[in-house]
Amino acid sequence: MLVEAAIAILLALQAVPAETGDWRTDVWRLSDEGDYAGALARVGASPDPSGYEARVMRVRVLAWSRDYEAAGRELAELEHAYPANPELAAVRGSLAYYQGHTDAAEAAFRNALALDPTSAEARDGLARLEAGAAGAETRLRLDMGVGVSSFSRSANSNWTQGFSQLTWIAPRFSAGIRADHYERFGLRNDSLGLRLAYRLNEKWDVEGSADVGPDNIFRPEASLGLTIGRRWSAASLGLPAVRTTLGLRRDQYSTVTVDAAALGLGLFWEGYSLEGQAIAVADVGEDASYGALLRGAYELGDQTTFSFGIADAPETDAGTTVNTRSMFGGVRYRFDESRQIRLDCARDDREGSYIRKACSVSISYNF
Repeated sequence: MLVEAAIAILLALQAVPAETGDWRTDVWRLSDEGDYAGALARVGASPDPSGYEARVMRVRVLAWSRDYEAAGRELAELEHAYPANPELAAVRGSLAYYQGHTDAAEAAFRNALALDPTSAEARDGLARLEAGAAGAETRLRLDMGVGVSSFSRSANSNWTQGFSQLTWIAPRFSAGIRADHYERFGLRNDSLGLRLAYRLNEKWDVEGSADVGPDNIFRPEASLGLTIGRRWSAASLGLPAVRTTLGLRRDQYSTVTVDAAALGLGLFWEGYSLEGQAIAVADVGEDASYGALLRGAYELGDQTTFSFGIADAPETDAGTTVNTRSMFGGVRYRFDESRQIRLDCARDDREGSYIRKACSVSISYNF
């Protein structure tokens, strides 16, 4: 990140007209030395500290110092005052890039080029994104978690579950092996599965899953899933990035086969996301039941993410499909690039059956 910030500073220097004054050179030097407080003070002592140039420089210094929240606020005010500004669009891309929001960064850089095809900062930003995707090293990630449940409207108890997954991650492809363990009402079910994901290009991606548990009683004995996604960018129109998905799944229980389909639409802003799904579930040869799901997420800084959602949709349990109303939420905390922890809780109200309250904790570690 320090190298990237230094490159950004040098590129910005190349775009500075010689007649702008020594205060800008001082700001570049102080920022390059890591003295961000001094750089901000020098911006404040510029000939016009409330003018456009000084405010843009303040945004850059705040972003380099990783005060992304303050940089975002200042940049939003500038974008309101100077709409359709190619420099601000490129700065928006750089701010998103520093935070690791690659999709938002790409959309902003492309918007900047649409407004000004000569934008050096936007061209370099896209080149960095492409180089990062092509040159990223493969790695392994270990995910593990455990969950417990309690019940209302039922005498059932003792429902626990756990999982572990080891995933090999390449720049455009990932493959993982997963093990799930369930203990419910004195019964035990286990399954072993594969997870695959491939990004065909900047727009299309596909994910697949396969699980087997030959002796399962309340879980499927076999499952197959496929999801196709497409990204859409409308940054030049001032709209959020969009991702549409189509998911198909077949679960084979000991007594019945259940098919499910989900059509999803996701909207992505910098630090925010919102996704809706239309869901259909049916036993093979029977009429389908329909429902919907809505979920969102908010990134607080570059370490904490909050998620939430509601659903009113059919859900299959032990081969029986019942309409279920759910509320769920979670929080994820990223310690660093390698480690994170997540807490999730949910409440499921199965029509004519039990109410289940569940919480789980999971950890991820990148090797």
